[in-house]
Amino acid sequence: YGRATRALLAAEALDQAVALTLKLGRRESHAERQQLLTQGSENLQQTGGADDTREFADNLIRSAKFLTENHDPLAQADHFTGVADQLVARMDTAARKNPKALNRLRQDYFNVMSQGVHRNLDIAATSSANSTEYYHKLQKIIQHNLQLQAKLRATLRDKPEQAEGRKQLDQVGHPLHRLERRPPAA
Repeated sequence: YGRATRALLAAEALDQAVALTLKLGRRESHAERQQLLTQGSENLQQTGGADDTREFADNLIRSAKFLTENHDPLAQADHFTGVADQLVARMDTAARKNPKALNRLRQDYFNVMSQGVHRNLDIAATSSANSTEYYHKLQKIIQHNLQLQAKLRATLRDKPEQAEGRKQLDQVGHPLHRLERRPPAA
């Protein structure tokens, strides 16, 4: 494969890995999650691309095994926060090198935030397991995501072509601020 083809295949592998991770988080049963992980891993191995993006996608799939075994929404929100953190780090590098890659990573980040982090934080915030310790963990995850958004905002700030991304980022922050400092359910 040529360099451009490998880069495209690696980006597609990353998109598939993010989508698979999000699907795993939405499945209820352990068996469904395990089957989806097995099928997704096999499909991902068939895609090309031999650069660090492909390695990143493979690592996402390996870490997604956690989702097959853990149904706690707060733990899942924390897992997806880790995925978002890795995407933001990659966006920081991509911002200097490749605007197209930045756009693709940005979309993956927003998908992880809305379907992984926000979804699970909303569930966790209304959970009956909402003890003081649970509440503090929830707040820690929210604060970490707000810091990630500040870092991403700084990455996108000087990029005129990223105006849409900055607007999306403002919208993504609203659910976090809504949950921030909300006391535990009684």
